[in-house]
Amino acid sequence: MHISTETTESGACQSVTQPSYKCAICQDSEFVIEQRPGKVTLSDGTVNEILQDVAVSCKCREKRRIERLLKSSQITDEFKKMTFGNFVTSDKPAVIQEMYAKAYRYVQEFGKEQGTHNSCCFLGQPGAGKTHLLAAVTNNLLARGIAVQYFPWVEGTDELKSDLEAAKDKIYQMQRVPVLFVDDLFKGRDKPTNWQTEMIFGIINYRYLNKLPMLVCSERTIAELCAFDEAAASRLVEMSRDYTVVIKRDITLNNRLPKEI
Repeated sequence: MHISTETTESGACQSVTQPSYKCAICQDSEFVIEQRPGKVTLSDGTVNEILQDVAVSCKCREKRRIERLLKSSQITDEFKKMTFGNFVTSDKPAVIQEMYAKAYRYVQEFGKEQGTHNSCCFLGQPGAGKTHLLAAVTNNLLARGIAVQYFPWVEGTDELKSDLEAAKDKIYQMQRVPVLFVDDLFKGRDKPTNWQTEMIFGIINYRYLNKLPMLVCSERTIAELCAFDEAAASRLVEMSRDYTVVIKRDITLNNRLPKEI
């Protein structure tokens, strides 16, 4: 709000609160009124040309929509900093460069006729940059106005279990959001619970049948995912067939550890 002063007839000053807007053009309504030519037909058949008021989208509307997508995505501020530009590939093994190339190509080809093979899946060695690259993918899609929902496996499943009634709505949303990003799938236990496997199968199966893309990273291998739930894992493998990278366990690839190890 903006506060200004004005002088009354008696000469006294009083403060006047004026609203402040992010967009002065539309005053945050996201629409502006323009006069456009139109025609009106009278009862005698005469056609008159007129100017009529038409509500059109303000230039700020798309920017505000993307801001709302960013907020609803649940991507943290730290994740928003993860880009392709600050991911280091120099002097990295071929598998890391392959992962970067597939993530970048996924963004470039997103939305084309991919059919069922529309997802991206990075598996294996912790700390190798899997989450960073899928966050970079997410940030690029959000910038293009494509809705992405972020679901961190450990925190997310704990939250769902704490309120099973609210979980129904959350799972419904994860099944249907344009893009779902599941981070660290099946992390935290030697073996997921029956409830966890049933929940993720319901999500993956729905998205598989409806050709809705997923971004998934996990420390598990394809064989380990299949051991937990072959039905869910095989669908995920098929969905991400063109954009899957599995990084074999190699502690030297963990960027979080000192290079001396």
